[in-house]
Amino acid sequence: MVAYWNKLIHQDANKYTSFIYQTMLQNNIQNCAWIAKINSIFDITGNSFIFNNQTNVQCKTISKIIKRPLIDPFIQERHDSMSNSSKGRNYKVYKHIFQFEEYLSTIKHSQAIKIFKLRTNNNKFPVETGRSKKTKTHVSER
Repeated sequence: MVAYWNKLIHQDANKYTSFIYQTMLQNNIQNCAWIAKINSIFDITGNSFIFNNQTNVQCKTISKIIKRPLIDPFIQERHDSMSNSSKGRNYKVYKHIFQFEEYLSTIKHSQAIKIFKLRTNNNKFPVETGRSKKTKTHVSER
């Protein structure tokens, strides 16, 4: 959304999309949900000045400026929730850093799905299927 907005404010003012955007902006920000959402993204990330001074925006890396403050709370919340569940702690054994692992794009899709299922305990192993059935396995049988 922000990348498109950035492209929109930097394009030729004679383009139809630019004209529509400027018209909507002049009428009222709150009447357009999309513009209101862009405005709120800048507010949430502490970068309201960028939206408020659109004519002076020279930054071509707005998406990068906005991305980090939006991702950090998500990563922190994810880390906290994973620490509070046994499945989350199990997942952290396999995945230490929150980022895409390039090798997953080099293997077959079916193999990648198997890895994802193993990491997220989304499989048909008895330890997983037994949880929903509430079967009790004696300690000596485990």
